[in-house]
This record gives sequence, C-alpha cells and structure tokens, in this order.
Amino acid sequence: MNPSVQASYMKNVLGALEKQGRLSALAAEAPDLVRTVAEAPRMRWLPVAHNVRLVEAAAACFGAERGLSVLADCVAGQLDSPLWRGFVGSAVRLLGRDPGSLGRWLPQAFSLVFRDCGQWDVEADGEQALRVRVRGLPADLVGHRLWLRSLAIGMTPLFTVCRCSGEAELETVDEAARSAGYRLRWKPVP
Repeated sequence: MNPSVQASYMKNVLGALEKQGRLSALAAEAPDLVRTVAEAPRMRWLPVAHNVRLVEAAAACFGAERGLSVLADCVAGQLDSPLWRGFVGSAVRLLGRDPGSLGRWLPQAFSLVFRDCGQWDVEADGEQALRVRVRGLPADLVGHRLWLRSLAIGMTPLFTVCRCSGEAELETVDEAARSAGYRLRWKPVP
C-alpha cells in the first residue's frame, strides 16, 4: 500500500495559491515541497506525505484556521479544472443539485485525488445532513488531526456545486480502528 495524492491536484492547489498571491509565503515555508510538486508530471501519484506537508505549511504560514480556510478556497477553485469539470458535470446531470444525492459521490471524488488512503462511505443523516466515514486510514494519517480536518475542506465544494450554504466538519476519530467520521449539514435552497 502506497498512500498517494494526485500530482495534478497538488499542482492546482499551488496554482490557486499563486493566483491569491500566497505561494511565495508557502514556498518560503516548504521550498522542497513546492519544487517537488512543480517538477512532477501532472498524472503522477505522489506520496500523500506531500499533501500532509502542504496542510502543515499552510497552517504554519497563515495559522491553523486561516490556513485551512485558504486551502478551502483553493479546493473550491479546482471545480473548473479539467480533472473536476467532467466529473462534476456528469454528477450534476445524473443527480441534480441536491446535496443529499450529489454528496453520495464523495467517495468517487476522493478516489480522484487520493489512492490507498482508506475506504469512503456516505449515508444520509436526516434530510439536510450526511455522514461520511473513512475506514482503513494509514496509521500516520489517522493520527494527524490537522490533515483529517483538511479533508472536511475537500467536501465543502459540494455546497458550491449545489448552490447552498453548508458546513463539513470532522466529528470522530478512532485511531485504533483507523477511521474518521465527518458530518455535512446544509440549509435548504429556497
């Protein structure tokens, strides 16, 4: 098992940071990471440690909460990238813009970005909430709370696509079972 992150995703995050004028701060904090990602072919799978380091570097540069918020902006900005445009368009055509329906595709979305980083499942939790669980996380990832919280950020573009307001939060972590649970809640679209 080689926990990995898609290089194109990492490149897109760095590109978004550059557009925001924040890449130089991150490059000062993590120059080897920025260089490695910049030099990687877009379709290569990189060790997931690079994604963990990106989260850590954003937190070091901007503070933990602001760093996660900055990364959230980068993730949402990827919806127009080639990797996501086709995926999101197909999902919306099949399921519409209801977060409860469209949110069931989160496991497939995470499989575009991460490999060998756990198995994802989604279940409804009432009419305006979903529970998302990941099982079989590698031991070094399940113990990294900041990285686990950053995964919730990866779920928030769901609300952008569905044109509603909502939040995604890390709810539970079971290091012994190597699992984490998330809750997504949204307000109905008027």
